[in-house]
Amino acid sequence: MIGLYSSASAMKASELTIDVASNDLANINTTGHKTHRAEFQDMLYIDKTTTFQAIGDNNVPPVPIQIGLGVKTAAIYRIPNQGALENTNRELDVAINGIGYFIIEMANGERKYTRNGSFSLNENGLLVNSAGYAVSPGLTIPEEALSVHITSNGEVAIKVENQPQLTVIGQLNMARFINDSGLTENGDSLLSESNTSGIPIEGTPGAEGMGMLVQKNLETSAVDPVAAVTHLIKSQRSYEMASQAFKTCTEILKSLLAVIQNA
Repeated sequence: MIGLYSSASAMKASELTIDVASNDLANINTTGHKTHRAEFQDMLYIDKTTTFQAIGDNNVPPVPIQIGLGVKTAAIYRIPNQGALENTNRELDVAINGIGYFIIEMANGERKYTRNGSFSLNENGLLVNSAGYAVSPGLTIPEEALSVHITSNGEVAIKVENQPQLTVIGQLNMARFINDSGLTENGDSLLSESNTSGIPIEGTPGAEGMGMLVQKNLETSAVDPVAAVTHLIKSQRSYEMASQAFKTCTEILKSLLAVIQNA
């Protein structure tokens, strides 16, 4: 029965949407996390039309008799919506207000990208992310720095004792992509470019279409908990209905087999 395949595919689709919604809810407190959405497409149809119906003097085909084979996953989109900014009063916390990503230099020289601006200093004074990888372009804060100041356009300056003026020591760079949803997620709040994301367009905050930086702030998760829970409940109900359809098809098949055996 075709209904068995259709209901089974519906159960699988509902299971996937539950997985996606559960992941979003699990990351509701993850800095810079974005909402995800699963998209589906109907599968091939079986054409049951085998004859033509004569109407008047013309041979006109009847209304097509087609039966669908269920549903399939088309894509899982990462929606690059802006999360709310939360003040942390920590000078090495930086949020992006707008488009763009911080550039992270991995140990092997590969570049990755993140919206998580919770930075710190390693033992050498190098500005790094929470995993210890350098933030591009590799800024080192000297020991004599009393405080660090990061402007909205990414300029990094320090306050030194007995000097009334701030001393500029570097510039934070950013990157943006033509298709943010095409970025590959690597865990640890890191993303990497892919064939569908396009190559990174690098620049300074506030230029080249980039957003601005906000020091002493972090971007909270963009997940709407109410919407995520509603989607989770909806997916659960869809799974239950699909499983009931599968059960009904199974019972019909059992009845047909019993008739055939008794014939």
